[in-house]
Amino acid sequence: MRHSAHLAKALFAALWFLLTIGCGIGERADLLILVRANDPISVAIGRYYASARRVPAHRILELELSAIGERNEIDTATFASKIAAPIESYLATQDPEGEISILVTTSGIPLRIGHCEESQPQYPRDCQSAAVDAALAGLGRLSPGPGLLAENANPYFGDPRSFDRFRRDQPEARLRFLVARITGPSMPQEAQSSLPVALRRLIDRPNATSSGAAPLWQIVANAPSASRAAASAALFDPIGERLRPRGHRVCDACPTSTEASPPAGIVVQGHPESVATATLPERLAFPGLVIALGGMEDLPAGEAAASDPPADEDPFERFLASWLARGARVISTHLGDPSLSGVTRPANQLQAWAEGRTAIEAHFNSVPHLGWLNVFIGDPLLVLAESSRAESGDLDADGIPDERDNCLTVSNPAQRDSNHDRIGNRCDPDVDNDGRVDTSWGQIYPLDARGDLEAIALTARNGPYNPDHDLDGDGQVNENDLALAQLWLFRSPGPSGYTAAIHD
Repeated sequence: MRHSAHLAKALFAALWFLLTIGCGIGERADLLILVRANDPISVAIGRYYASARRVPAHRILELELSAIGERNEIDTATFASKIAAPIESYLATQDPEGEISILVTTSGIPLRIGHCEESQPQYPRDCQSAAVDAALAGLGRLSPGPGLLAENANPYFGDPRSFDRFRRDQPEARLRFLVARITGPSMPQEAQSSLPVALRRLIDRPNATSSGAAPLWQIVANAPSASRAAASAALFDPIGERLRPRGHRVCDACPTSTEASPPAGIVVQGHPESVATATLPERLAFPGLVIALGGMEDLPAGEAAASDPPADEDPFERFLASWLARGARVISTHLGDPSLSGVTRPANQLQAWAEGRTAIEAHFNSVPHLGWLNVFIGDPLLVLAESSRAESGDLDADGIPDERDNCLTVSNPAQRDSNHDRIGNRCDPDVDNDGRVDTSWGQIYPLDARGDLEAIALTARNGPYNPDHDLDGDGQVNENDLALAQLWLFRSPGPSGYTAAIHD
């Protein structure tokens, strides 16, 4: 009898498998993979990833692109005609219901639109460069040209909702798609295929693990925690505050050789002189996350791994090859060194992963602005094993329940609110109370044209003391408060639990 029951279950499972294959059940119709036509490596990556993740073949779009030059960039007109227009046409004809929410680019698709001149006096105000992938995220909805950073705040930044829920609630938001790139060193390739070996290994690795071990996250910063500048502390300190209550381990400035297991991921601050001498792991455990906060071209690979490519290879490919050889599955970074306001917030990203979101969702939840030079490289569908959304009711782990926390996403146990607007000073650099933290790019007169950053800077330089400008509550206004204000540039202050709508 028991044997018959087992046989029946086995037959049912086999029948269900055949039905799902035949009817397309289980396919990922929410992904669109972009490859460069007539580029064997790009096409091979797209087809292999589609096969591995059950993305139907009609969800691969070949783009007709000519040579992209040494900079791996295109101009705005080429992006519009050769990339954006074909995608919009495909979406209109092949996805009228709007199922597609993730775009996957591959090697062969250009990295950036234009470039920033280092001599530009008002950088990043006048910089017209953007990552192609970041521009695709707001396809057709981002403000082009100078002011990219100022006009394209990411509406999904720090949002507690899933991206699917966010899209349903805000169909007209500037963020249309989550965009990931699967790329890496082009050599070596497999004998029977154009697929690079490093990318096959990345795609073939399982998307989850049931080891049960608490993830270990390593932090490599420019200075020890006790002597960090205010902005650096604001980026790094919340990592432990948010992850340790969830049972994760955080290793800040300690050598990985002292740990029983390699880190699951690493957060690297992007100054070459410090990264080059830091102790970087030879191997990353699952899931293999790398968050590099500086520009991609400015980051060395660190101490060479045994399988690193030769030193004379392209720096971009060498950077990727070095981390892929160490077991990286996801690399979240910037193509150019961003301003403080554009830096990815690592605590947001790691917390989103710990809550069970996919890697690409966590990345976009941690990027303050769209259309900038941020880029996600790796498998967008990667998830942490046995992750679950924390139900503590305290997003920033500062001991204040969310519904009466006047600064929801930044730890501020004192709840200081000197202007009594129900938004704590720690997340309220909007000192002129116009609803957005802004700058006048150094202009201080007339008074009504003065930006929030300039107002705080003048108080720090000349006084008198203004409690509303004292963001960290140390009794003085100085460069630390200005650095904290820069993290909020071109965004609204807060959010506050008294006014924010928290979605399930």
